[in-house]
Amino acid sequence: MAMQMTRKNSLNIKLSVVLALLFSTVVLLEAAPGDVLVESRFTRDMDGWFSVTDKKLDSEIQLDLDRGSQRVKGGETGDVSWYYSAPEKFLGDQQKLYHGILKYTLGHFIFDTTQGSPSPTIPDVILESKSKRLKLGALYVFEPGTSAKEYQIPLSASAFQSSCKSGSNAETCAGDGESCYKDADCCSRQCVGGRARWFNLKQSRPATNAELIKVLSDVSSLQIRGGY
Repeated sequence: MAMQMTRKNSLNIKLSVVLALLFSTVVLLEAAPGDVLVESRFTRDMDGWFSVTDKKLDSEIQLDLDRGSQRVKGGETGDVSWYYSAPEKFLGDQQKLYHGILKYTLGHFIFDTTQGSPSPTIPDVILESKSKRLKLGALYVFEPGTSAKEYQIPLSASAFQSSCKSGSNAETCAGDGESCYKDADCCSRQCVGGRARWFNLKQSRPATNAELIKVLSDVSSLQIRGGY
């Protein structure tokens, strides 16, 4: 998988889906660009990844390995929010990944929209630390209607994406609705953060950087949503 470093440290996960979802390559990068901390490539097995659900089911979500495309896939036939849960090597003290990026590609082979779009209030990614009694969720990330998309989730409390509220659309700055990082990118007009960001799930509010650092200090669970 081609690596694209946009920050000093990065958590890089490539993921896509057949029926519901699939992993392709999982990589956790350390502070120095290019230094791989831990990875799962799924060339021989599922490397310890397993499924978890938000409700009791008659049977567990079965995960399958597609060695040809190096993917793990799974699916269900009902309205179930289920997740791929990371193995032990992705857990524990991960503070060096603060200000890193979680990157994954997600797609669906079959996607039922007869009951409308999935609820954006159910987390797309969950970071939990049981020892710190803290559970954070990345919300408003998933974009329905796309067969496959690469998502990039910063491991910080800032909005995942920002856009110009107004701008001149000149060569030197972005126009209205175009992506930005600061007001200067919009010719000093407003660069506004979008809804997608980390939330404190217990208190139903945006997470703080202190909480991101706290949960990364002892990660007990990293989950990426597969069922929509």
